[in-house]
Amino acid sequence: EYYSSDEYGVLFNKEKTELIAYPASNEAEHYVIPDSVAVIVEGAFRYAKNLAGVTIPDGIVTLETYVFRECTSLKSVTIPDSVTEIKKYAFYKCTALSEVKIGNNVVSIGESAFTFCPIDILVIPDSVKTIGNSAFNDVNEFYIGKNVEKYGGMPKKAKAIVDSENQY
Repeated sequence: EYYSSDEYGVLFNKEKTELIAYPASNEAEHYVIPDSVAVIVEGAFRYAKNLAGVTIPDGIVTLETYVFRECTSLKSVTIPDSVTEIKKYAFYKCTALSEVKIGNNVVSIGESAFTFCPIDILVIPDSVKTIGNSAFNDVNEFYIGKNVEKYGGMPKKAKAIVDSENQY
């Protein structure tokens, strides 16, 4: 009476406005989140070992804590412009994640959001104002937008390229 699911076994609230859980053992390599979804709850895709790609609909505002934690086959993600916040550990230990496109309205990227992700090049849009500690620890090279006000620290091995107005 309060929940629903789809053909992939994904658990939603009855109205399919909240995605509650994606089955970790699901064998699908790609999943398209329905446009009706406005909220993906914390840890919803955690440990989905076969998921190589996901389509996040425009309308999602926040990527919650641990939302894609240890999705070890996830290779690429496009974060839509509707997203304003990527919370801490959102993509933690996505050890195949090499391509990320961050939407132009993200304001905040949380602590360790992309730690243990082998991303080659990451572009941080000008909309971002705060970046948490260790957010990009394993990113090889990233470009920081000109409006970052708070930055939690330089990654261990990354080469940061900053706008001339920023000083880190």
